[in-house]
Amino acid sequence: MDKKDQDQKIGQVIARAWTDDAFKQRLLGDASPVLREEGVEIPPDLEVRVVENTDRVFHLVLPPKPNAAELTDELLGAVAAAASGNNCMWVPGPMSANCRDNKPSDTWMG
Repeated sequence: MDKKDQDQKIGQVIARAWTDDAFKQRLLGDASPVLREEGVEIPPDLEVRVVENTDRVFHLVLPPKPNAAELTDELLGAVAAAASGNNCMWVPGPMSANCRDNKPSDTWMG
């Protein structure tokens, strides 16, 4: 499955969670099997945790720390500047989330 298809399926899961409380509770409780049921590819050795932001709670997700060769001044500046943008930031890594930008081998967190 390519990144565009994976992102579309994740978007559908999010939309369903907004309209189906029982589905949302299952997703919050044990995400991996629910995501697989919806056609999202999850590696068997990857643990997935779903949390919900509210008007009173915001979750800050720390991406994996890049190795020293990847930790450039440019990357540090981009991460620092991300807070002032659309809450999406690029970090090197294998998984994608749901910011809608077409960078095929990058990870987008939003």
